[in-house]
Amino acid sequence: MKKFSKFLLAALMLVTVLALTGCGAKEVEVNLADYVKYTYEGYDGLGTASAEIDARKIARDIEEEIGEDKASSAQRLLKKIEVTMAKTENLSNGESVAVTFGNIKEDELHEECGVIVKADGFDTTVTGLTELEEVDLFTDYEVKFSGNDTLGYGYVNNYHFPEGVYNIYLELSKKENLSNGEKIKLIAKDYDDGDVVKTLAAEGKKAKALEYEITVSGLTELTEYDIFQGLEIRYEGLSGHATGTIRFDYNVNDYYYNFEFLMDKSEDLANGDIITVTCDMDEYYKDDYADVQALAAQRGIKLKSTTTQVTVEGILDPIDDTADIDNAAFEQMKAEDIEKIKTIYTDGYEDVAERNSLYDTKYIGSFITFKNSNYYGYPNTIYNVYKCDVKYEEAEPVWVYWCTVYTTDRNEETGAYTISGIEAVSPAEFYKKTSWGDDFACFKDEAGNFYLGFADVDAVIKAFTDDYRGDTNADVIFNNINDTEEAHKEGDPIVIEGGEGTVVEGDAIDVTKTNETTNYKVRVYDASGVYTAEQAEDILEKVYPLTDYCEVLVYVASDLKKVTEEAFTKKCDAIYESDLNGLNAVIYMVDAKTKKDFIYTNNGSSSIAELEPPMDDVPASLKEENPYEYTLKIFETLMSAING
Repeated sequence: MKKFSKFLLAALMLVTVLALTGCGAKEVEVNLADYVKYTYEGYDGLGTASAEIDARKIARDIEEEIGEDKASSAQRLLKKIEVTMAKTENLSNGESVAVTFGNIKEDELHEECGVIVKADGFDTTVTGLTELEEVDLFTDYEVKFSGNDTLGYGYVNNYHFPEGVYNIYLELSKKENLSNGEKIKLIAKDYDDGDVVKTLAAEGKKAKALEYEITVSGLTELTEYDIFQGLEIRYEGLSGHATGTIRFDYNVNDYYYNFEFLMDKSEDLANGDIITVTCDMDEYYKDDYADVQALAAQRGIKLKSTTTQVTVEGILDPIDDTADIDNAAFEQMKAEDIEKIKTIYTDGYEDVAERNSLYDTKYIGSFITFKNSNYYGYPNTIYNVYKCDVKYEEAEPVWVYWCTVYTTDRNEETGAYTISGIEAVSPAEFYKKTSWGDDFACFKDEAGNFYLGFADVDAVIKAFTDDYRGDTNADVIFNNINDTEEAHKEGDPIVIEGGEGTVVEGDAIDVTKTNETTNYKVRVYDASGVYTAEQAEDILEKVYPLTDYCEVLVYVASDLKKVTEEAFTKKCDAIYESDLNGLNAVIYMVDAKTKKDFIYTNNGSSSIAELEPPMDDVPASLKEENPYEYTLKIFETLMSAING
């Protein structure tokens, strides 16, 4: 019976081999998918996997078909086959994973061992991982939102997890600059910055979801605000050359000071121009806010607009031509200009005008300038140019040029121009230099003679459009100067050398009285005939009480070439140093011609004050009408002040 069983088993095996290999050489076909060994470890959702060919099992299965030796060789070659799973980590039960094979020695297996390998890729299903309890992390939480819309902030105020869940917390995906209606996420995180899934798995749990979308709400709504309400642009200068400055009415606009406002054009403005004003934020805020709307939101407002346009209007129009000035007024202006020039030659300027004799002065035209800035407050200025026939001592006569300066403003209601004189100027008047040179005010001819005035018309225009007012961008818009060649006048000059009006009549009056107690004295000195001898004595007695306090000198000047405070001070300093040095002194000095008067004091340092406007209770007209009475009242006022 046993022999029959062995015989039957051998017969069955032979049938199998014949079925696999046919009637020729012994071969066997092996499907590798049937011999993959899988290893799954870990928790469902966090599982790991590995795979390999079970070469030993294949060898056992085919040993009887191909023989023991070939099966052994096949096992050696089959061990070298590589099994690759498309995913080996974070696996879940039931998950399908693709499997492929590599490093298959097909030729050797077939030729040496008679093994034909079937190695098609396929999918396998993950099984055997430890199951986890699914938990919902977002069933019990509280999120709070605060602040203004678009700049709000949020935080997780409270949350509770299912039992057995530890070391996990909830956090917002975005915490700042939030807006109502904005979608953000609530995210589960590990306190140790680890993997939340692994942390939960270690506790036998898995999350239904790790993120949960929520909607921002409850932020304070912004109030739309017109940030340009109360805006005013103030203009300086004349139309076409005006400058603009932004101002706000703080009674109308509560927020303007939080922002910066920029104009796309602020200079050379004319009526009808369109200015775009932009609301921006100061550099101070730019590190803290994304844009100007963010800054506004922090203040609880939303800007209705960040730009606005303003039409320039209401600027006074400039004068365009001397023809715009009333003819009678213009003729009067020119006549007064000529008198100004004569006066300067008459009074003298340092030592130059004294040696210049003026024969004639005539108007030769005007030019008008605009300034790009409101320099000195005179953006629109008219310059009248005059040609003067001047002779220096015994030299041949020459032409010099002067200029008078006027501001012009148009009345916005009447359209009429207001003309106001500034000054009559030669170069010496504005350079104020003390030595002569090629660039100095007065010009010098080849013989070394100096002339008070400009050398030519070009020098006048250059000085006043480039140097004098300090604005190198002045624009000369009108120039009708007509400088023609003509002969010099003959005969006596208008102004005699040395100046006119010097008053010297008879012998000088010089009276003195000394205070026996203080040894101070009062002295009245008049070499110009302003006072009579009797009046000088009366003044002496009137002033005498001041000698209780100081030395007093009443002095009439007749030798001042230019009556100025500086000239009086120099004269008084000279008198003080020669006659009164070291004493407390008061000098009252009056000019014989102009009746300008000054009070000079020195108690260690000199100071001087012109008596203009007139002192209390001393009318100015009294200077001309009765200098004697005027002088008495001056000292009565001084005595009253001292006796207090």
